This record gives sequence, structure tokens and C-alpha cells, in this order.
Amino acid sequence: MRRLRLVLLILTVLAGVAVAGIKLYLGSDLATQRAAGRLSEVYGAAVELDRFDVGMDQTAFRGVRFFQVGDLPGDVPWLSIKEALTDLSFIDVAFDQAEVSQIDLTQPVVTLHFNKDGRLLTRVPKPREEGKAWPSLVLHQGVFRLQQEGHPDFVVNGINAILELRKEGLVLEGTVDDPFWGNWQAKGDLNLEKLTGQLRLLNEGSHVTQEKLEALPFVSARVWDAVKLDGDTPVDFTFTYDLPADRFGYMVQAHPSRTKVFVSSINLHAENAGGLVRVDNGAVYLDDVNGETADGEITTTAELRCRQEPREMHFAIKVKRLDLRKLPTTWRLQRQLAGRLDGTADLQVIVRNHEPRTFGQGQGIIKEARLAGFPVFDLAILLQANGDAFEFKRIPKAVKP
Repeated sequence: MRRLRLVLLILTVLAGVAVAGIKLYLGSDLATQRAAGRLSEVYGAAVELDRFDVGMDQTAFRGVRFFQVGDLPGDVPWLSIKEALTDLSFIDVAFDQAEVSQIDLTQPVVTLHFNKDGRLLTRVPKPREEGKAWPSLVLHQGVFRLQQEGHPDFVVNGINAILELRKEGLVLEGTVDDPFWGNWQAKGDLNLEKLTGQLRLLNEGSHVTQEKLEALPFVSARVWDAVKLDGDTPVDFTFTYDLPADRFGYMVQAHPSRTKVFVSSINLHAENAGGLVRVDNGAVYLDDVNGETADGEITTTAELRCRQEPREMHFAIKVKRLDLRKLPTTWRLQRQLAGRLDGTADLQVIVRNHEPRTFGQGQGIIKEARLAGFPVFDLAILLQANGDAFEFKRIPKAVKP
């Protein structure tokens, strides 16, 4: 009996020594190098790994850096991860049983480069191993950085999300808590057969400034030269991609309230504006945007094609009780004329080589009219294009109040 106990004690000690030896090896620099090499084989390009730690029921990869095709360790990685924690035990690792169901990624940083036309320049390899199940990826405090020629870096911090494989492909769901951009809901998908998908960011309401709008990637600076917004609005940003065709698209939808809107081509300012502002791949649409201007009301529906050359802009405008004395001087109203303007207009502006040409016309009635300080009958007026601007002209026949 004593001998049996002694044998069991010796076996227990040997097992403990074996486990300690395996763990010591798996935590060594050699094991870290082998793990980095294995990651490189699966990934298809260079990978750096600072430390590889194996526990009883989990394995941690610390300081992981993935490089572009053709780059070498020491270059700037397109993906870096502070820590990747898997549900692999040291026995799984020791016997190469690498079936992972979930990976928790702490502070992953993704950096993608695009040229000025929106073409992806980052060279990411296609994984060499196929047919294996995808583990769920849980992102903690991730960072997404998009660098495009001609634009400032677009950086989103505070990404917390889950990326998992479903019947429809890879699906992303999560949130964004960024000190500059605010709080967002994030949803995305990628069809693994067609390699097409979209990323959608939803904000239920925040203060939008011109600085934020101009920081958006892919949107031409011409768009924000044509329309400027500052105020409170929910925002829906959708980014679509077709990797085989190397084609990317975007759409931004805002439903402003209590927002300042400025349309530069017709020098139109509106306060407390509401409605729908949509930017779709370089074209701007204003759908029943209504607001206050010149102590009156204005409603505008417009289409501004800013990406093409020449730029074409079309406006359907309705105004009510505008104070003529508070309209911009560029509207070329007779200075001695005062009153309240009601009217409609259908206008078009075409800009070629920075030179605007105007088309279209409008008509209206000036109520409570005064000429050189003296009250007169209500006046009918026309708004006409004169080549490079718009100007008002009185209709000779007066209209009785």
C-alpha cells in the first residue's frame, strides 16, 4: 500500500513537472517565435508577436502586428492588437488542437489607405487556409483609422463590437463611443462569396459642425463648399464596398432640427432648419428643407451635383413673408423698396471652371410694400437669371392689397 502511494506521489510530481515544463516552454521566446511563424503562415504575410502566454484554460497573444503583403517586420502595420485572448488551454496548444470558438481583441487598431478616388491601397492578403470555422471576434476599445489622399485622417475611437460568421456572411454589430464623433450604433456585413458588403453608422442625435462634415472620408470638399450645416441632427452614414470591382460608395443622411443651413451658390442662409439633407456619392439632395431667413420662412428642395464637371445645381424654392431689407445684397433688390415677399422660384446654377451661369426664374408678390419710405400697392415681381447671378424685376402692373 505504501509503495502504491509512493508511485502515485511520484507520478503526480512527474505530471506537475511535465505541465510546468510545457508551460515554461510555451511561455518562452522560442514558443513566441514559433507562434508568430504559424500566424504568418495562416495570414499570408509577415506577423510580429511580442509575447505568447499559455494558461490552464486560455491563451494570450500580446503585442500582435499584421503587415501588408510585401512589407517586413518593422514597417508600419495595418492591424495591431494589444492583446488577443483565446479559449485555448495549454493542453490544446501543446497537442496542436487549435479549435477556437471566440477571440477577445483588446485595443485593435486598423489603418486603411485609399487614394483620392477611393481606391483601396492597403495590400491585405487572402488567408491561405480555407474551410475552417470562423471564431467570433469580440472587439474592446478598438480604433479605426482611414487615410485618404487629399483628406485629413478619419479616426474613430472607442469601438466595441462582435464580428461573427452567419449564414449571410460576416456580420458586425456594436457601438462607438468617440470623444469627437459621439455615440453611434455600428452594423456591417460582408458576403464572403461576392466580397461585397456595407458598414452603417447610426447616430440618434448630436451636434454636427462643419469641422466634422469636412473630416468625413470620400466626400469631396466641393460638397461642403456647396452646403454648410451647423446644428443638431441624427446622422445615418452608410459605406458600401465591392472588393473585386475595387469600388466604394457612401451615403450620408441627416434630419436636421434647429440647424443653420447655408447654400453658397444662391447665398441662402436659413436658421432653425429642418428636413432631410442627403449626400449620395458626391450629389447633395435637400428634401423639403424648411427654415427661417430674413424674418420669414423658406422651403427648399434641391439637387446639387458637385462631383462632376461642370457642377450642376437645381433649386425649387418657396418663400413666405421675407423682409426685403434683410435679404443679401447679392439678390440685387432695389434699395428703396421694402416689404414682405411671398413667392416661388425654379432656379439652376451651372459652374464650369469656377465660373457660374444662372438659369430659371421665379415670381412673387411684395406685400406691405413701401417705396422710398412711402406705402404703395402690393407689387408683383419677377426673379430672372442674368447670366452670372439672379435679379428681381418689378412687373409694371401693381396689385391692390
